[in-house]
Amino acid sequence: MLKKRATSLSVEAKIEISESETISNFLNEFEEIYDLFKLEQFDDILYDWRKMSQTIGSYVEIKQPLGKVLKGTAVGINNQGALILELNNGKLKKSNLWRMHT
Repeated sequence: MLKKRATSLSVEAKIEISESETISNFLNEFEEIYDLFKLEQFDDILYDWRKMSQTIGSYVEIKQPLGKVLKGTAVGINNQGALILELNNGKLKKSNLWRMHT
């Protein structure tokens, strides 16, 4: 199944991408976020996470243990990092992600 979905940054962006530059950029960004974490600036991290999330506003299905599936629209991320769903019945439910399909 993974074989049908596997791709690369170069293929998706339709340009040549330097592996070393990509890794360097990732590590620099990670270090900035880690510095915020060490300073306990969790609100700043959470703000950026929410701002950049492509999941919020999307209809998702979350597969949980024992075959349970939550379905609804992702409406936010709480302070503990749980995804907040508005279920089909209009109720809000927080979910720690297991396996999500959008």
